[in-house]
Amino acid sequence: MSRINKRRNIIFFLVLFLFLLFISCKKISFEEDIIVLAAASLADPLYEIGEKYKNSKVYFDFGGSYTLSNKIRMGSNADIVIFAGLDPLESLIEENYIQKDSVSILLKNQLTLICSKKIICPNTKNVFENMNYKIAIADPQLAPLGKYSKIFLEENELWDKVKKQLIYNLDAQATMASVESGNVPLGIVYYSDALTSNSVQVLLDLEIYSSNVEYPVAIINSTINEEKALKFLKYLKSNESSEIFSKFGFSFLE
Repeated sequence: MSRINKRRNIIFFLVLFLFLLFISCKKISFEEDIIVLAAASLADPLYEIGEKYKNSKVYFDFGGSYTLSNKIRMGSNADIVIFAGLDPLESLIEENYIQKDSVSILLKNQLTLICSKKIICPNTKNVFENMNYKIAIADPQLAPLGKYSKIFLEENELWDKVKKQLIYNLDAQATMASVESGNVPLGIVYYSDALTSNSVQVLLDLEIYSSNVEYPVAIINSTINEEKALKFLKYLKSNESSEIFSKFGFSFLE
């Protein structure tokens, strides 16, 4: 073998060694970070909270609550999950994907009826009477928001009146977007989402009598960063975080 070939081989193995060392270091660094799966309606406050948190780097994966629960079943490497609603969490606890002792209610929200600013909005006093407007809601089979919306309509004996006017959406984000765009004139969404939008008008606050719109938080069993996850969980419940959540329309259980 010529000197040139030997030199090339040495350079090749040196580059390969440095590359593997870099990948190893990146993996170690990544394992020091915290990954949080969270309901899409929490994106704005959590991004701000994550930026203020100094003990670890925090990454967020936002989506519909049932989509997030499926990610956990498929082996997500996340450490913490925050759902909008208890249903997705209860099944994961039964299947032993969640640390049961870590479960708590982090936040609460409420429903509101919104109207797109691209239309002339109806009178709020009789908005559900003689309903001639389409109403966007999240699908009750796919999203907690949809379940809460259906409960409200049934409790107030409105379901049969408006069910033909309902337009189902995948989740809270899609419901909000359909009204903001003007594709659907009215929608039932979370108050926190309506608060941060300049494209909709709030018509009515909607009260559910049989349940609260709750956001449970828990540590995922497969976490490799349990101690760091517990510290961040504590920070989520701190006064500093509560001020941020409140700014975006969320409140806390008394």
